[in-house]
Amino acid sequence: MLPLRVLPFIAAGGYASQLRFYSEGKPTEGHRKINLDDDERWIEAEFDEKLRSPEERYALERQRETMKGLIKKIRNEHKQHMHESVRERDAQIDNLKEQIQTMEKKLQQLTNEKQ
Repeated sequence: MLPLRVLPFIAAGGYASQLRFYSEGKPTEGHRKINLDDDERWIEAEFDEKLRSPEERYALERQRETMKGLIKKIRNEHKQHMHESVRERDAQIDNLKEQIQTMEKKLQQLTNEKQ
């Protein structure tokens, strides 16, 4: 059991932690206003081809080629996977059709025997 003289400190500590995260929503000096126009200009300059060095243009071109190759490879793998899935489903459908035909034949034989 905690001594009674410790309880006020524990209670005050919990209240202080709640006050720490309390804010009235008023901007202070620590907050700064973000100017979105400056950010847009910076992004435009970053993507401008004329401002890039030849090494950066070469690296970007290599990245594009690599990405195109990866996308092409993924598309081909996806097509192959789809074709394999279609073949498997067709095989399952054919198997089910054969089972239905054999069951129909057995049913006809049973009905013919009863007559």
